Amino acid sequence: MRAHGDAHTPIWITELGWGSDGPDRFEINAGIDGQRRLLGRTFARLVEHRRRWRLKHVMWFSWRDPPGNVSNCGFCESAGLFWNDQRPKPAWRVFRRLIQSRPDADHRVGV
Repeated sequence: MRAHGDAHTPIWITELGWGSDGPDRFEINAGIDGQRRLLGRTFARLVEHRRRWRLKHVMWFSWRDPPGNVSNCGFCESAGLFWNDQRPKPAWRVFRRLIQSRPDADHRVGV
């Protein structure tokens, strides 16, 4: 970014997430506990480095699992922080705790 004159441009991380389905060899489905653990570790690291990396926004991929199968996506069916019936997953509690600990952050949350 520096080489192209964009050193001061804020960065947005969009569609960050892991599925809660059983772990797979690509680690995009991490299991229910893996989703929670990876969310916590990743967001903690992003917060730690937010100024140095010039992070402006970080967005979770999907709030809720979709109804039915999403055949062209290996993790979309389970990437939500809520099950399809709107019950929260363990990752939601971690996410909520993280955003509540940041009163200066912009928390646009909709389920």
